[in-house]
Amino acid sequence: MIKIILIIQAIVQGILEWLPVSSSSFVALLSLLFGNETLSEAVNIALFMHLGSGLAALILLRTDIIIHLRNLLRQEQENTYVDPVIYIIGLIISIITALIVYNTLISVVSNVSLAFILIGVSLLITAFVTRKKKLHYGLERVGKIDLLILFILQGIAIIPGISRSGIVLAYLGFRRVKPDTAFRINLFIGIPILLLAGVYGFINIINTIQVLTALFVELIVFCTSFVTAYYLLNYFKKIQTWLFPLIIGILLLISSTIDLIQ
Repeated sequence: MIKIILIIQAIVQGILEWLPVSSSSFVALLSLLFGNETLSEAVNIALFMHLGSGLAALILLRTDIIIHLRNLLRQEQENTYVDPVIYIIGLIISIITALIVYNTLISVVSNVSLAFILIGVSLLITAFVTRKKKLHYGLERVGKIDLLILFILQGIAIIPGISRSGIVLAYLGFRRVKPDTAFRINLFIGIPILLLAGVYGFINIINTIQVLTALFVELIVFCTSFVTAYYLLNYFKKIQTWLFPLIIGILLLISSTIDLIQ
């Protein structure tokens, strides 16, 4: 019989993955509060649930992926918002960064919530200045350096409490990328990392969960992630550009403050 807590965790993962909130922290916390898992098991469950989110982004952006792969083979950059070659290089750098951070820095990081509160305040200031001066958020493609920085930031997000979407969207907000393009890039660069995290988590919990249960849980994560991402992608197409850093900033402040209190 499937535990109700797994269903709740799957829904939480699907909703929070695309927001500036650490979905892993909340999913793991639910395991510790209402399950019988150890901290290591709770983290592995949280990682496992990323698989459904990665698959949801893969299906949602299937056309974008085909275009980028085609242009990679043709050595073209038409209709792309990232450089395909730099994407591959950045992915490797992101994995290396994550391994370095996890193995050497994770023990000395005191509290990332304070840093995220500062980022949230900075985004609110950015939103105010943008609205006041009517600055244009018209960037539809990120440069090579920006893309590499995004992958490095994504690797740093291995630290517990750091939201991958939060740190990526915050950077794109500072760079004044169009809201819908920023969210699309967040999905696009997150696909391989989410899939790898999901597979890693699944390997670690395969002996503690039934295969049918795992498939059912991932189906819930997939459906919830797909619907949430689809809604947010369309939402960011319609909002005024200055609202983008404002929304991300407020969400960062709320989630970081809650994490700080805990």
